[in-house]
Amino acid sequence: MKSLKILGLAIFLFSFGLFVVSITLSQHVLNDAAIASLKKYYKETLKEQAGAQFGKEYSNNFTFIQELKPLLKKTQEALEKKAGIDPANNVWNATNLPEGVSEWDYRMSDGDVKGYLASISKDSATGLLPNNAGLFFFLIFILGSIGAFMYIVPDVSKIPGIKHDGIFHSAVTKGIIPILQMVLVTITIAVTCYIMYSEGALFYLKCTLLFTAAVLALIYFKESRERKQPWAPGSSSIGNGWIGIIMGTFLILFYIVLYFYPHYITNWVLLVDPIKRALSGGKPADRWFLYGFLYCLVMIVMGVRMIIKYRHNRYQLFRTGSVLFFQLAFAFLIPELLGRFNNPAVDLKNAWPLDYSFYYDYRLDAMLVQNDNYFLGMHVGTAMFVWGILLTLVIVPFFTYYYGKRWYCSWVCGCGGLAETLGDPFRQQSDKTLRAWRIERYVIHTVMVFVFVLTIVVLYHYISGNSKLDLWLVEFDAYQIRTWYGFLIGSIFAGVVGTGFYPLMGNRMWCRYGCPLAGIMGIVQRFKSRFRITTNGGQCISCGNCSTYCEMGIDVRHYAQRGQDIVRASCVGCGVCSAVCPRGVLRLENSSEDTGDRALDVRNVHVKMEDVTYL
Repeated sequence: MKSLKILGLAIFLFSFGLFVVSITLSQHVLNDAAIASLKKYYKETLKEQAGAQFGKEYSNNFTFIQELKPLLKKTQEALEKKAGIDPANNVWNATNLPEGVSEWDYRMSDGDVKGYLASISKDSATGLLPNNAGLFFFLIFILGSIGAFMYIVPDVSKIPGIKHDGIFHSAVTKGIIPILQMVLVTITIAVTCYIMYSEGALFYLKCTLLFTAAVLALIYFKESRERKQPWAPGSSSIGNGWIGIIMGTFLILFYIVLYFYPHYITNWVLLVDPIKRALSGGKPADRWFLYGFLYCLVMIVMGVRMIIKYRHNRYQLFRTGSVLFFQLAFAFLIPELLGRFNNPAVDLKNAWPLDYSFYYDYRLDAMLVQNDNYFLGMHVGTAMFVWGILLTLVIVPFFTYYYGKRWYCSWVCGCGGLAETLGDPFRQQSDKTLRAWRIERYVIHTVMVFVFVLTIVVLYHYISGNSKLDLWLVEFDAYQIRTWYGFLIGSIFAGVVGTGFYPLMGNRMWCRYGCPLAGIMGIVQRFKSRFRITTNGGQCISCGNCSTYCEMGIDVRHYAQRGQDIVRASCVGCGVCSAVCPRGVLRLENSSEDTGDRALDVRNVHVKMEDVTYL
């Protein structure tokens, strides 16, 4: 079995290395086929500006992008000049447009420039990988998955149950000290702000620093009043966790490139292009389809690992199967099929405010547009809009009342699904200190306020047509606040930090600190829900497994030793604390509100009179 695992690991590392290198395995030619997706006047002007560059072959993607980027900027300026626009003038006031030609036939925005970088790079690709995409798909994804299964499946021969296997000493799962975690998060956010908004980096950097300073000030003020002890660093060291640091670095860089530099990974998009065309009826793949495909593939592979590891616990088997089903069906396949029939491609399980863009003007227009497709007597888009409202106002609070957050965070949510599969090896790295709990509460409630303000502003913009709203003596611009929230929360927090920091800070960092839907459901769970984890303190041996494996940073052992119910807003009801308990001390309950009385029998040691010996 050990030889099989070593061989599987070698195969996986080969496929992973090929995946990384594959972004360089193409040549690029700027020709008519490469610019076929551009508008008519864009094509003509770009060919004029390209001159001798048109028809030139480039040896790799990086060289091609470096030449294409300034060419597109020159094309943008030339279009403005043709239309009679002074490039220094920010107001579009064209004077030379041909008759019957609209503003956007000539006007190329900065967003267009970024989009065309990716599309032209993809359409211009030729050479080794583009000409052999099927072979590379097999060598990277199929062979890599086989290697991963060869490494994972032999563990089924082990005795079921959790073992003390050195998770705090492994170079993969050891993590880093808490003070370095905070430093790395701050550096990651600051650097990402700078590289993404280099022209306006100072503004976004100021916003980020102001946000961070406000949260830290609240924490300091609270601590000084309560006279808490300082936060002691954990026992982890930097050097021994070097593999985890490398994995975290790769994930962080992957998300940065995916969100902000998709033109450099067009070779990866080409690998999954045939699958996208088959599902969508001929539409080409983009970075988001690539991400969705990788997301599902990783969840399947690591989901098998999860099933093998926790096969002694039926609840874990059900939960893992549930998140895999909802990710594959509701988040991946159904949106693709909806798009194929010209309906809005919506993830039907994604509720506001996690789906913060639900009330954006373009989303509402897409859902409320009339077409020939009907569902339950309504246009499909209208049905989706009604479903989104019901999901937010009725379904989420109803199920949270009966089952707590776990019905969504642990059974349905794609973010939680990735955290429970890919992130399971790192769940023990969640910080259990009181200061971490304090940071959690301040940050997640700040994000909740942020998303409520965002929603008010974008709804006002949609209804009134005015993009600016004076709210609480502050003027908010709908487009600016959308950009800021999408960048800081939707991209950096949920992706770059939330997933990239799995090997560094644990697997539920986004769910614990940033998800606004988890925050809302947490309030319901804390104050009005039938869900809680009951404890049998008389049986607790203080082994600490429950606290170690709690991904949400809850010191479960503290409650178990005292026989107290665990009713915390942050608890996602994953049930792993119960699965790893050797004595059956913990039990997930979601029946009626008399749980405390019904569980009384299992919390006490009962002694029969005939068992008592009198001296």
